Amino acid sequence: MTEDEAYYYANTTKKWDDSRNYDMILDSAVLGTDTCVHVLKACLS
Repeated sequence: MTEDEAYYYANTTKKWDDSRNYDMILDSAVLGTDTCVHVLKACLS
């Protein structure tokens, strides 16, 4: 368990890599940074 994972678990009692713990997951390696920014901006407006 990495330090980040341990911190997350200590504060949430949830697993860092469980996608059910997130409202949105964007893979910038697949989508690209510009597309991720566009999607996030669209969600905020």
